[in-house]
Amino acid sequence: MENIKKVLFGKALTVLLIILFVPSVGFSEVKKKYYDSGELKSEHNYKNGKKEGLFKAYYESGQLKARGIFSKGKKEGPLKIYYKSGKIELEVTYRKGKLEGPSKGYYESGKVRDEGNYRKDKQEGPYKTYYESGQLEAEGNFRKDKLEGLLKAYYKSGALKEEVNVRKDKLEGPAKEYYESGQLKAEGNHRKNKMEGPYKEYYKNGKVKEDGNFRKGEWEGPYKEYYEHGIIELEGNFRKGKKEGLFKEYDENGGIKIMQKYKDGKLYQRKSIWQTRQADKRELKWQKN
Repeated sequence: MENIKKVLFGKALTVLLIILFVPSVGFSEVKKKYYDSGELKSEHNYKNGKKEGLFKAYYESGQLKARGIFSKGKKEGPLKIYYKSGKIELEVTYRKGKLEGPSKGYYESGKVRDEGNYRKDKQEGPYKTYYESGQLEAEGNFRKDKLEGLLKAYYKSGALKEEVNVRKDKLEGPAKEYYESGQLKAEGNHRKNKMEGPYKEYYKNGKVKEDGNFRKGEWEGPYKEYYEHGIIELEGNFRKGKKEGLFKEYDENGGIKIMQKYKDGKLYQRKSIWQTRQADKRELKWQKN
């Protein structure tokens, strides 16, 4: 259930990396940098030894890569970053060298990719990402540059896909995942970024598929799997994320197929239903004698 977090935080981090990569420029005295090929890479204007005024960065092809402004050696005002095609990729605003105000990223097609807000160089407030179709992909909230509160992810159809809670950039509290039809697919809980407590996964018909418990991110205690029609398929026990003790596997009619014994996650005994029946016959024969 960490997919939604990866979507939101990953895109936000990409925005920051792009911004940090952009070279600076200034006014009065013009300084230029070049690629090994001799093509212009960037041009910076300086005034009294400090970057001042318009700056530009270029791709080796000569296409504009970034355009912004410096004031007294610090980025000030709008900054735009472009794709090699010339289409705009990112728009942000600086104030006294720090990111401040709305930010917006674009697909090369021109459609909005993500949008958020900065305050004193940190992400703050609502953040949204979009599919290239324009449909909302995920939405959440930042507080002092960390994800905070309810995060939601959506299918391309617009149906809710996943919802989790985050506290100070870590998964915390209830989490749910849905099929595109709206039927609940899985539900569990997080504590300090790890799965904790009861967990259930469901088939599309609403029947339980998997039923178990987590402790500090690992399976712990009784565990069961079910066939789609509701008959139990597998049951056993986990200890610190490893199989422990007897595991039973059943056929679709509820009869035992295989019995396996584990110790510290390692299989040390396995019996098929045929072996079990033969053992039962030997036991009966012994009792008769």
